[in-house]
Amino acid sequence: MDSPDDCDVAIAGAGPAGLACALTLKGRGLKIKIFDKKAFPRSKPCGGELGIRAINTLRKLSFNNKKLLDGFDNKNPIYGFQINTLKHNNYSFLLDLQKNDVQPMGYTVNRQEFDFYLLQNLLDDPFIEFYPQTSVLKTLKNEGNIELITEKNFHKTSILIDATGVKHIRDKSVRNSWAFAISSFVKDLQIEEHQQNILQFYFTSYIFPGYFWIFPLQEGLANVGLYVPITYYKASLLQLRHYFFELIQSHSILAGQFQSASLASSLQGGWLPLGYPKGSYSEGRILKVGDAARLVDPLAGEGIGNALLSGHLAGLHILKCFEENNFSDEFLSTYNHIIANIFEKEFKSRHRIVKYLSKHPKTFDRCFHQLSNNRDFRKFIFKIFLSSQYSSKLL
Repeated sequence: MDSPDDCDVAIAGAGPAGLACALTLKGRGLKIKIFDKKAFPRSKPCGGELGIRAINTLRKLSFNNKKLLDGFDNKNPIYGFQINTLKHNNYSFLLDLQKNDVQPMGYTVNRQEFDFYLLQNLLDDPFIEFYPQTSVLKTLKNEGNIELITEKNFHKTSILIDATGVKHIRDKSVRNSWAFAISSFVKDLQIEEHQQNILQFYFTSYIFPGYFWIFPLQEGLANVGLYVPITYYKASLLQLRHYFFELIQSHSILAGQFQSASLASSLQGGWLPLGYPKGSYSEGRILKVGDAARLVDPLAGEGIGNALLSGHLAGLHILKCFEENNFSDEFLSTYNHIIANIFEKEFKSRHRIVKYLSKHPKTFDRCFHQLSNNRDFRKFIFKIFLSSQYSSKLL
């Protein structure tokens, strides 16, 4: 490093993807700078669900015998989910808590608290610096480094991690294949005690194959919202806010749950860049992670797990670059193959499922009817989408 403003790795964006990369690099003697345009802690519109992939990645990010996920107290364990189909049939899929060693299949978290917790686990490293309220305005690619220009300064880095999310994806036409979501925190929701630890999904013809979700949190709050794949939604996005309130007031089940509820935060919306085969995940010394790499699950709309994993994989690849002192485009581009091998087959199959269900909504109802009544079929499906660890412990 030639000056105090130089670093080994710069990370633009302090969401789960960027922070997972930094956690992977922590303690390796690399000088790391993390930039984010917001002051922390900051609010973030998101469902806030940590699934199996997120849990497994967080375990890998633990260090010095410290289990990262265990240290975050304000998480709500999830032991099942409930589906309300287009025909208003309710199906519940729950883990049998009477069996030994039943672990949650996931957790729900407040992203503002969760992201801040991950950040705090980095700042005890003297080689890591955090620059809040600092946007990377421009990048200049040189032969041996990348120059970053922010509002306040000029930095040089050997490798840049692009964790800036969707706003810096220049091609706006690709949004036609993305999804859009709006969400809010709600208090005083009337749900039964057993529903405090299950995810609820409500499917309606207006946004199908999208859904309305209720994800319970601790302290009497819930995260609620609409997930809408744009390919199959023909109305204006401006209508979604109106539909949100119409649904919670008129739906046969939701109206009762929301009778005394009120919003605990403003209703916010955002784009979800759904993963698709043949993506581009690197440009020379720039590696893309999370939403910047378009890695949101096309079926469920979940992005935190893929963001954490991609950040971790980027960090591992960076370590190899420094270990072998190889920063050639050829060596760096192998990150493309790493991401593609893990995600693209999965993305392709899940896009096919969504496309099929959009054309055959009756099949959607029949599928959950079979899942509810056929234990072997239920175990098979759960093994595919979760793991055999959970399929063997269903009620």
